[in-house]
Amino acid sequence: MKLLSVVVALLVACVPVLASHPPATWYYSDAADYRDARATARAYQFDALDEDDVDIEDYQCFSLDDYNVLADRNRYDGVKRLESANIRKSDLRRLDRDDYNRIADEDAYDGITRDDVDDYKDARCWDLRDYNRFADTDRADKWKRIDFQSRDDVEKIQRIGTSRYGFFGAGDFDRATLQYQHPTRYVPQEGSYQETYLVRDLPGRYYLPYGEVNVRTIETR
Repeated sequence: MKLLSVVVALLVACVPVLASHPPATWYYSDAADYRDARATARAYQFDALDEDDVDIEDYQCFSLDDYNVLADRNRYDGVKRLESANIRKSDLRRLDRDDYNRIADEDAYDGITRDDVDDYKDARCWDLRDYNRFADTDRADKWKRIDFQSRDDVEKIQRIGTSRYGFFGAGDFDRATLQYQHPTRYVPQEGSYQETYLVRDLPGRYYLPYGEVNVRTIETR
């Protein structure tokens, strides 16, 4: 009887924990999504989502440090640290600029070159600061800084960071004419959505998307 009372008491104690779990949705976009999903899985240990169910391979972009921390957790699970000797070319393009160059700097003879960018698709996991720092490395090449006061940059900004949504950071809008930028609704597309900003001080209609985001989600209730 005493054991039964203990079990009942434990179940009663768990009810508030289960009930307090908020509905949550994460997108499979970038490192911020990955960390949010794992943090929530750790915080609510009595629901259906386990931290091990959050697979970094599902994300369009990821952090090199996050991946290597995961690889170091279990030496027998087959997940190896990403290094210049074993990283796939497709995974190189899932890194931001700093992580890509860390890999490139490991071995001068592995064929991986720093800032090896042929077109905007190679910068699909970069943010705006990544791109502008890259553009500043050679003022004589075709890659120019993005200036929010230039109408020519509206097209550029739609082609960078398309696999992530954390595209803008603190300080990116310092020189922007924000009073002319009005947020619009999410624009649904097949397999993705874009959060867009309509710039009304330029001729015609221009949109500044934050980038495409895969809408396949983990949902917990």
